[in-house]
Amino acid sequence: ASNTACQGGQVNLSVSSLANHTYQWKRDGADITGQTAATHSATVEGTYTVTITNTAIGCSGTTQGLAVKILSAPVPGFDVKQNACVTEPL
Repeated sequence: ASNTACQGGQVNLSVSSLANHTYQWKRDGADITGQTAATHSATVEGTYTVTITNTAIGCSGTTQGLAVKILSAPVPGFDVKQNACVTEPL
């Protein structure tokens, strides 16, 4: 899967869902409130990780970061008159 999306899009992130495990997604090192499933849809640019905790034995680990890029919509570099004639230069 690509880690780049257009503005208004998303990048779907996931890890294996396992019994007796909890998940906490983070963006740029900070917890993302309410994001505790094995999947996350990233809509904001940043570096994403997930901390996975085995609740049966109490140990946890954090994945390596994945940089997500959100591309801005293109902006035209020209202006056009609103009431231009067909033969008039723009």
